[in-house]
Amino acid sequence: MAGGDTPPATAVHGPAVTTVWPVRYGEGMVLDGWERVVASTPLCNLPKLAISPNTQGRTNPLTAGKVIGIGHSVGAQLGMLSMDLLDAFVALAPVTDLPRTHSENLGEGAVKGFMGGQAEDQLTLLERYSPIHQLPLKKPLLLVHGSDDQRVPVEHSVSYCTKAASLGDEVDFWRLPHLDHLQAINPEGVHWSRVVEWMRRRPEQPE
Repeated sequence: MAGGDTPPATAVHGPAVTTVWPVRYGEGMVLDGWERVVASTPLCNLPKLAISPNTQGRTNPLTAGKVIGIGHSVGAQLGMLSMDLLDAFVALAPVTDLPRTHSENLGEGAVKGFMGGQAEDQLTLLERYSPIHQLPLKKPLLLVHGSDDQRVPVEHSVSYCTKAASLGDEVDFWRLPHLDHLQAINPEGVHWSRVVEWMRRRPEQPE
């Protein structure tokens, strides 16, 4: 859920000042299907933030410039499904294809668990919440995926980028060697300075 009581962090990168609002979805919750998963993502609360008054004199980030999301794994999946609320997105080792994830039994059968054991009978719903089946985005996207990822194989991102390109989307795809699933979110990783630079410059480029 949105961290409504959590103050934002402010980062300064050269002349740019970025307000970072920490958000999270309900880890540890017992979810009864993907409908509730998507309903619980904090991105669904962005319109409420956009129309709410500023608090404590802080600038509302949704009315003061571009809104760039970052997500990892399932968090990246949810963000990519909410691109209508964002100007750009950084997807770290994203889950992009639920039918494929289910058929390959990734994440210890996570898809089947979320679907209540009925994943085989709900292909339409799985595709609805699969970013690869919701292309094109028509917005800037950076996709970072490690070649050593065993939980979500990098080939999933390769397939996503191939389809995106065929539909006219331009995805900045960084396939990084010797990077596993969790190392993608390591703030000390060598890729992070490049990610920050992309966030500063890429969304400003004309589409």
